[in-house]
Amino acid sequence: MTYENLVQNMIDMLAEQQLKLGYAAGTFRLYYPLQSLNRLLHVQLDEEGMLSALSDRSVSENERIGPVAIEANHGRFCFSFPSTAQDYIQTHMGEHAFLRELIQTLSREGTTMDDVLAVFFRHSDSVVVESKTGEDFDVLAYFADGKPDAYRYCLTDEGCHIIYHRFTADDYHDFYPEG
Repeated sequence: MTYENLVQNMIDMLAEQQLKLGYAAGTFRLYYPLQSLNRLLHVQLDEEGMLSALSDRSVSENERIGPVAIEANHGRFCFSFPSTAQDYIQTHMGEHAFLRELIQTLSREGTTMDDVLAVFFRHSDSVVVESKTGEDFDVLAYFADGKPDAYRYCLTDEGCHIIYHRFTADDYHDFYPEG
């Protein structure tokens, strides 16, 4: 079993958190449902099996994010990260240039959907944009080749600002099977 998808997802989530909230020393947590972990690891385990699989050193003692404490409770897994994980993200933030620009653009007053989509096109020639009228969001945007990332961005124009939700491709297709 390879843990790289999970570790990379954790790094991406930590980077997103740091870009939105800023650098914060100390322990912090991420929560994953069992179903998402099964998809990230390409397995089909129950809670006990997943907890056992996650005790593997490549997750619990990863050299990039440090020692991780893992707990499970009714299909929900809590990963507690040491402050060294924040330090790693801070020193490698250049790897998240697209996400940084996206968050900065979304935080500006008066940002339009065109402004947001322009960020995608500045970072790739293989951007897919789909209008999603009648869905929980207005526009789906992602990079067909998975570069600079493989997430699905669900963008919503709330009138006074634009928000996004970011999903792995598998999670997106689970929530929106027709998309």
